[in-house]
Amino acid sequence: MVMKKKFTKVIDFYNSTDQHQKLYFLMLCQEMITVPIYEGDTVVAYGLDYEAPVCPNGTMLQLNTEQFSARQKEEKLNNKKV
Repeated sequence: MVMKKKFTKVIDFYNSTDQHQKLYFLMLCQEMITVPIYEGDTVVAYGLDYEAPVCPNGTMLQLNTEQFSARQKEEKLNNKKV
């Protein structure tokens, strides 16, 4: 019961906010979030992208890492050359 009482405000926030509010909250927390990804046998922790750290993707919220955004920009440039 102590655990539930401690996190009551968090649970209330989750239950009382819509997707846009949750998205904005994650954007506020972006500097505290990293995403670990295996690159071969090594784990690399990427931060969230500075320009678009979170975006809606259907009914989900998508976290965009620095690596993902860099790859997207690279793909876009490669497609323009063709």
